Amino acid sequence: MKLNGLIVIETIVDIMFVIDIFINYMTTYVSTNDEVITDKKRIAIHYFKGWFIIDLLAAIPFDILVPMEALNSMV
Repeated sequence: MKLNGLIVIETIVDIMFVIDIFINYMTTYVSTNDEVITDKKRIAIHYFKGWFIIDLLAAIPFDILVPMEALNSMV
């Protein structure tokens, strides 16, 4: 039962990271000219040049992609 609770928590965290990507894609930002940017295309370009790769890597559920047995055999 303890393992199932951990899986639920890990799944919720993974979902939150994906939601974070969508929120960051939709969030306005302030340019260097102190102008609030609301254009979706400019927001997307700004996000992709900045934190997108880090957020994407954080959202990948590595525990699903790499089974624990494979990790244990490497040790």
